[in-house]
Amino acid sequence: LGGEQVLRVARQCLEILVNRGIGVILSTRGEMPDDVIELLSSHAPFVRVNLPLASMDDDYTATWEPGTAPPRRRLFLAQRLLRAGITPQIRMDPVIPYVNDESEQVRELVSAVDSLGLQRMTVSFMHLRPGLHLQLEREAPALARRIVLGRYPSLSRRPDSWPPPPLSQRSASRGRLQTLAAARRLERNVCTR
Repeated sequence: LGGEQVLRVARQCLEILVNRGIGVILSTRGEMPDDVIELLSSHAPFVRVNLPLASMDDDYTATWEPGTAPPRRRLFLAQRLLRAGITPQIRMDPVIPYVNDESEQVRELVSAVDSLGLQRMTVSFMHLRPGLHLQLEREAPALARRIVLGRYPSLSRRPDSWPPPPLSQRSASRGRLQTLAAARRLERNVCTR
């Protein structure tokens, strides 16, 4: 949620939906005002909040998710939601090969989720949709661009395809995640698409 007008309209829409018993699913990489949390809290059974958190590193966030809340602000939002009776769904999203799937970054993220008392985390891999492919070519740092785009060999054959990373890369990343999550007794739900 962002911008005063957008925020006001979004809050009004949420109020209409939850007051009619219609469930809502929100996903934010940003902040959430107290009044919105209070509204959602009063209708907690009808509310699900997804918090994508791809890394605990501020530099990663500034590079790959410009304009979004820093990781620790998202964790603070998760704490506020928990206090309001809403269990947020933390999503390691997206996992980008050789960018945020290395053991130390994953360990730090799993530890942060565990420290909140949450027992589950969803993990999904980046799918290189055509628009994202073009954005990476325009905006990503040169080395990161070469590393990431190099993990998607099918792009050279069909640039209009939406491939996930190669199976070997997903398997290696999944193995690291499973090992680290199991050590914390954290249930992980890996999206395989």
